[in-house]
Amino acid sequence: MKCMKKHIFEHFVDDKLTGVTSVGQRGQIVIPAKIRQDLKLQKGEKLFVFAKNRHFIGLIKIEEMSGFLKKILSKIEGGQK
Repeated sequence: MKCMKKHIFEHFVDDKLTGVTSVGQRGQIVIPAKIRQDLKLQKGEKLFVFAKNRHFIGLIKIEEMSGFLKKILSKIEGGQK
């Protein structure tokens, strides 16, 4: 498992999707400009936030998450009919 974690981290480093940020007084987090540019994030764009094992925070564009959830929902509904 330790090897896998290292591999995942190296993948992000290679893709240059790394940066450092801090949490402000109101809980706001600023995504570094280079990452915003690379991901084409626009002001006001909605992101889905998730956490895993109290150590990982992830962000997914809502437009990407919506498609994923629609696929899951259609499979669930298909199984119920």
